[in-house]
Amino acid sequence: MQKKTKLFIIASFTALIFVPVAIKYLNFQAFKYAPEKSVQEQKANQQTKEYQGYDTSDPFITKTTNLEQLLKGPIITDIDEVFGPATAKVTITYFGDYDCKHCLKQLETIKSIVKKEYAKDVKFVWKDFLTSSDKESLSYNLAIANRCAGEQNKFWEFQDQIINIKEVNVFNSIDTASKLNLNIDDFKNCTDNNNAILTIEDNKKEGYALNIPGVPFIYINKQEFMGELTEEELRRVIKLELK
Repeated sequence: MQKKTKLFIIASFTALIFVPVAIKYLNFQAFKYAPEKSVQEQKANQQTKEYQGYDTSDPFITKTTNLEQLLKGPIITDIDEVFGPATAKVTITYFGDYDCKHCLKQLETIKSIVKKEYAKDVKFVWKDFLTSSDKESLSYNLAIANRCAGEQNKFWEFQDQIINIKEVNVFNSIDTASKLNLNIDDFKNCTDNNNAILTIEDNKKEGYALNIPGVPFIYINKQEFMGELTEEELRRVIKLELK
């Protein structure tokens, strides 16, 4: 009886060792001879896991984040041009391109309403979101010139001059700088060396991170608006945000 018990124990122990090995072997053979489509699907699923930002080898590692996941709205920093009181209850952040007639029309409407009707309650922030990637384009030339005027504290005045020109492709930056009594040597040095490019590119990266599809694009506090808003629509949204 004792002999049979010992044989049973030995047999059971042997099974515990070899069963997992056998299962592993069978799984390998199944994978080896699986249809090509199944293999490709498994590889695709693995790649999907990798691109989700997880280290699947360690379940305790936190998911990695990127700028898109961090941003919930526009960021206002010292490099941004802002007019209006710092304590304003409503902030309008405008992503635009000077080589865009709709953008200029909307920009004129917003600035006019804010200055005339909500000067104490609203602050306005400009963000360059250029549709062109060509550093020699009209979009970049105008954005750079305006930023360089801003280095001499004439950003908004220079921007008004751009708005008032019916055809921006004939806009003369040097003449406008002279008209605003800017130091022309400093202005030329700024535009020639593209000193403003970093600021413009930062604005563009921010816009991409926010998944902005095009311009004009407006944030009124956290409310998002794509395209032009009428004066009535602007007033209505501002009033709602002031409540």
